[in-house]
Amino acid sequence: MTVIVSMLRKPHKEIPMLNTAVRTAGGAMPAAKKTSTIFWPDDMPEVYGMICDGDCLSPEITHGTTLVFDRDEPVQAGDFVALFWKPEHVRDGEHQVAVKRLVIGPPPWGRFGEAVGGELAPMIVVEMLNPPRQFAVRCDMLLGLHKCKGPMR
Repeated sequence: MTVIVSMLRKPHKEIPMLNTAVRTAGGAMPAAKKTSTIFWPDDMPEVYGMICDGDCLSPEITHGTTLVFDRDEPVQAGDFVALFWKPEHVRDGEHQVAVKRLVIGPPPWGRFGEAVGGELAPMIVVEMLNPPRQFAVRCDMLLGLHKCKGPMR
């Protein structure tokens, strides 16, 4: 699912919108259209909204839904999350930010964006619902995760 991010306007309840899309569609995992703008998770507003593009999380989250995200709230298994891909892992025409359901969260010793020495690479497992599919993602391929609080009301 793709989320559209725009800091240009403040919608309902003063939640800033980001000017990109968060992908939920099936197909390639890395997902918010590759542009010259890089979204850094730590620089995002504490709470912000993005518009979804795609249907891989339907029927729970449908195309065009505006989702609210929280930068600081911890994520846990079962949460919908925004995955912020490192720019080098985003293919042309794809999105930097993707929304998926977290199945297995990062280990306490894992860090986003950094390679860890040794034989083990910290990973997360995420899933899409339509069609049902799970993905293992190395933490060093991501800049971070943000918790989805649900649709904007």
